[in-house]
Amino acid sequence: MIGRTLYLFADTNVFIHCKSLEELDWSTWNDFQTVEIVVTRAVQREIDALKGRGNDRRARRARKTSSRFREILEGKRERELIRKARPSVRLAIRPELAPDPTISPPLCYGETDDQLVGTVYGLIQAEPDSDARVLTNDTGPMGTAKMLNVPFVAVPEEWLLPPESSPAEKRANSLQAKVDRLRAKEPLVVGTWLDQTGKEAEVLECEFRKYDELEDGEIAELMQKIRSGVPLAEDFGLREPATRKPKSVMATLLGTLAEEVYAPAADKEIKEYTDTAYPAWIQSCEDALRRLHQTLQERERPPTFRFMLENRGTRPANDVLIKFQTRGSFKIRAVETEEARTRGNSPGDPLALPRAPDPPHGKWRSKMRPGLGEIASLQKLSRSHDGFASLDRFIAPSLSRRVERDPNAFYWKPEFPKAPTSSFSLECKQWRHGLRGETFEGELHFNRDEDVISGVLECGIHAQNLSEVFENRLPVRVSIRRASSLERANQLVRALVNH
Repeated sequence: MIGRTLYLFADTNVFIHCKSLEELDWSTWNDFQTVEIVVTRAVQREIDALKGRGNDRRARRARKTSSRFREILEGKRERELIRKARPSVRLAIRPELAPDPTISPPLCYGETDDQLVGTVYGLIQAEPDSDARVLTNDTGPMGTAKMLNVPFVAVPEEWLLPPESSPAEKRANSLQAKVDRLRAKEPLVVGTWLDQTGKEAEVLECEFRKYDELEDGEIAELMQKIRSGVPLAEDFGLREPATRKPKSVMATLLGTLAEEVYAPAADKEIKEYTDTAYPAWIQSCEDALRRLHQTLQERERPPTFRFMLENRGTRPANDVLIKFQTRGSFKIRAVETEEARTRGNSPGDPLALPRAPDPPHGKWRSKMRPGLGEIASLQKLSRSHDGFASLDRFIAPSLSRRVERDPNAFYWKPEFPKAPTSSFSLECKQWRHGLRGETFEGELHFNRDEDVISGVLECGIHAQNLSEVFENRLPVRVSIRRASSLERANQLVRALVNH
């Protein structure tokens, strides 16, 4: 096939709805030496008719195509080279080619499409060795060509121009462009929801533990371990008074001028320990175990959310109001910046059972002999004061000052909400652009008797110079998982008895 010429008889839509001939991919016909795009008289007439019909894309393309045809004809040539490389592509105007009269009817030569197919049919009949085909994007000429066994080529999709916008679409695009220009002079609010790990989230899914109450049998077993591990003391030391020589350094310096006297535990102290302190401690341990599930629940941190806001526009946002609200079966509690910063670093008081009371024991005490009063007084004086008066009474009370609000900072409106609520708001006089984003944090609070908590978190932002309210939503789903308190109770009992 190399060296042969492929004749493609172009329909009008090739010039109206396709890219320019120079932009088209002709590699499909690399086996041909030349591809000739043939323009018939019928197509010429249709192009001329279209060029005066308004100023839409079809008319503009028709005028451009007609000018090209005219340049070829005024140059007194039939063809224009479009592409040099194989295949070479040329545009040819062939008004002398006419439809074959023997096939009318069935063809109606009052129709441009039938004239095009009839012309290709006539060329094939006159020159059987010619490879001539109809090039079209319309199904009408394709069907006529198939009826007459005339080869045709469907215009490839990638040759076509994008669909032209309707007048309504053009108006809408024009209005949108105007809105975009106006918005370019506004603040540009960008918001991102973050999950509990700090990663960007489109849905907040988390789990919350609900601790089960210890059963009576479990508490009885734990209390038995406590009584066995820390039994009631029976040894309270020597029961009779005694004396001995002191062993301290001071006593060595004083020689025999001092002695130590042993005072046994008083019966009243022993009775207080055995009858009151120890039983009360046992009861306090049992009470602590009975409300352990509540204690663990109070220490269980609620699920949290964070929302990071940036003003990426070219203007500050004036008189800004930010409102967080919930839609669903949960509430939110705001977390102030300092609380959020310190909460992760502060472990809080360690959880532990009450310490057992110390059993009473006799005690050795130093007894001064006559003549040592002065020394004792000196010792007492040396230990009683460091020689510096307290400065507390010289510190003047701080003066009351009126603190002016920073116009570029966010403040709670009307005040910081301490309790969980369905919404809370903040305000800022002038939220500057181009600065680091602001991060707002909160906790989710809900009825812990449910199995699943679901709903939506919403953030809405209003500003004086913001044409539309910024809104961002985050679906929320919290699964409540039951957790046993027994394992932690055993840990607490082991820590108590091994102390």
